[in-house]
Amino acid sequence: MAPRIAHWLSAIFGIHVPEYLVPQYLHLLILAWAICTWMAVRLARREGWDRLRLRCTLEALAFGYLGALAGARLFSLAQQAPIILRNPMDPSSWMGGGMVSYGGYAGGTLATLLWLRYRRVALAGTLDLLAVFLPLGIAITRVGCLLSGCCHGAVTALPWGIRYPAGSAAWEVHVAEGRLDPGSALSLPVHPSPLYESLFLVLLFLFLRNVFTRRGPSGKVLLVFCLTYPVGRFFLEFLRGDPVRGIYLGLSAGQWSSTVVFLGALAAVLWRQGRLVSRLRTHL
Repeated sequence: MAPRIAHWLSAIFGIHVPEYLVPQYLHLLILAWAICTWMAVRLARREGWDRLRLRCTLEALAFGYLGALAGARLFSLAQQAPIILRNPMDPSSWMGGGMVSYGGYAGGTLATLLWLRYRRVALAGTLDLLAVFLPLGIAITRVGCLLSGCCHGAVTALPWGIRYPAGSAAWEVHVAEGRLDPGSALSLPVHPSPLYESLFLVLLFLFLRNVFTRRGPSGKVLLVFCLTYPVGRFFLEFLRGDPVRGIYLGLSAGQWSSTVVFLGALAAVLWRQGRLVSRLRTHL
């Protein structure tokens, strides 16, 4: 994808744009963390957080980032387990796959929670602030997915369908399915599914920012995220075309993960409502 983008930019500006100037997935991943960390610190300062809490939150963000990378890779290796077990001594079998988003969310959340607990920082309020910027970070990262072609969409006849070059993940899938001649220079047109998710996540970020400013019980923003993102992700998965992500009983791994997160958040909401009702009855 990078050569096509570099060629397109060169044609627009009338100068040669080298491929290395086109951002890749890792670049966008780092940029997402940097932007969201900066914005989170600014909001925390406006909220009047003291310097110790700010420092602990920054530390948690750093550990959360590393935890997200580890979790995303570990989940990918778990999906590749059948291939690895067939030939565990072959290094190439361990290099397959990529990063699994829900693994990243799990690893990042666990690392953040453990560090905040270790530093004895108020969990719910801190997680609420971090949850505001989580959709924005994922949205930026998904642009990297679009450029690398790892999370390509299903074949489409819509005018905004994009075509990846030969050797890309989409091209290989289409050739393997017999829908494309191996000599073709481009894949079939596919949905820009990462871009769909990015647009959805930007809207979710704006919504959560509004929820945060309206106040409410601690943990509210995090629960709203865990109730809304999985729903959007579940339906957007139907527009994906990368079978490598895993399909189980007709649903993708992302859809099963979305279902688990949504049901967990719903259970937490019902539990909190039950506690509130119990307290009201006690005071009557």
